Amino acid sequence: IITTPVGVARDIVIDGETGYLTSDDPKAMGDRIELLRDGDQRMQMGIKIKKLIREKFDWNNIMSQYINLYNSF
Repeated sequence: IITTPVGVARDIVIDGETGYLTSDDPKAMGDRIELLRDGDQRMQMGIKIKKLIREKFDWNNIMSQYINLYNSF
């Protein structure tokens, strides 16, 4: 993933680990695209982001957070 640091992208993209955060400058984006030419690195980033998404957005975790929020009132 190559994205700018907006919205949910800030929560799931850890720069250099699960993808790349960049400015909207074309040169900066081009530099990040070049980094993704490394197939092994792309594969490792894909594995890491899948794990992160499963952990952060797992239905059981989300429901647990809602229950905790509800119980806090």
